[in-house]
Amino acid sequence: MIGGENYIVREASAEVACAYRNKLLSSAKLTSSGKTASIHNMADVEPYLVSLTLYGPDGKLTPLTKIKAWPYRTQKKLYDTVMEISELREEKKDETERTEDEGGDQPSPDPQEGS
Repeated sequence: MIGGENYIVREASAEVACAYRNKLLSSAKLTSSGKTASIHNMADVEPYLVSLTLYGPDGKLTPLTKIKAWPYRTQKKLYDTVMEISELREEKKDETERTEDEGGDQPSPDPQEGS
């Protein structure tokens, strides 16, 4: 309940997840080597995702302007809920997993070793 009204948070659909990720990535400007050069409007990404998944008492999506008018702690709890139920959080791989997944410089195990 927010402001005395009932709201429903729904899991992000694949379409919503794509829109969220596109907005997230479009906020970062990359150099030709793939490093982040600058970031613009990244703070808008969290309330944007909430606006695509939060249904108000009238059964319609809650407008972004309304979500931005709420206290940050309220919006943050909703964002965290959407991220969790939609499994949108990217798990960070440790350096070993990243190297193995990317076919990095680690040597292949020797089948003769340990015999």
